[in-house]
Amino acid sequence: MDLHTGAKIARAEFETGSAADALITLDALPPAHSQGDKDRQALLRARILEALGPTDEALALYADVVTRLPGEEARCRYAALLIAEGWDKKARGVLEEVEARMKRLDRQQRAAEADMYRWAMARLAELRA
Repeated sequence: MDLHTGAKIARAEFETGSAADALITLDALPPAHSQGDKDRQALLRARILEALGPTDEALALYADVVTRLPGEEARCRYAALLIAEGWDKKARGVLEEVEARMKRLDRQQRAAEADMYRWAMARLAELRA
């Protein structure tokens, strides 16, 4: 199975509730050569591990991938897991970064991810209270 097809299968398995199968599929893929592919696989792996329970590894993956992936999905997922694990201060810092980056976007760019930004700003308001 080629890398891109396998990654799509792993994502589909994960999104249909088969996180364990998704991890098996992801682990069977050939190594990614581009950094973008590596980062997208790392984000998917973090989401899978978060669902399966070993959150320490998921946190480490999120912390690494947010430094390179464009957009805010990884940061928001990272912040959500930090909040779930009781790391509110660290989550606040991540969400403040999302807020700062969001302010530099134009209206259309923000609208494309409106739900995510709404979630992030609501959590940040809670953490600041």
